[in-house]
Amino acid sequence: MRCFILLAVCLALAAVEAKKGKLAVHNALNNFKRQATSAPCSVNEFQCANGNCVQMEWTCDTDNDCRDMSDETLDTCPEPGSCTGIHEIKCDNNDCEPIEYRCDGEDDCGDGTDERNCENFECTDGEFRCANNLCVEGDWKCDGDN
Repeated sequence: MRCFILLAVCLALAAVEAKKGKLAVHNALNNFKRQATSAPCSVNEFQCANGNCVQMEWTCDTDNDCRDMSDETLDTCPEPGSCTGIHEIKCDNNDCEPIEYRCDGEDDCGDGTDERNCENFECTDGEFRCANNLCVEGDWKCDGDN
């Protein structure tokens, strides 16, 4: 029963993250699942210093997915604010945004940079390109939500 309540709280908190809505629910569920098990991380996951496991592609993406910053302090991570990470785009206004926010239908940069030229943009791994050129999580394909 505690796990169910904890899961419900995690989902409720994740839903509040409006700007990061695309990744927040997935992130909360993944972190809950990986914290609740004692299994070692899989080959496509990163072992956090606190023992949690997150997707390997979430390292060096400026988001504290491990909740201890160990996924953002690797020697291979670029200097914060440089927008040179493989998971970042540089907005025309010099802000940095995660590449997952590119062509998602939301103006995350605040200047439209992340929503330009979407017809030529290649969606990131695990994403699906919709007919309107938006990139959505692959798990969302054929989920009945438009």
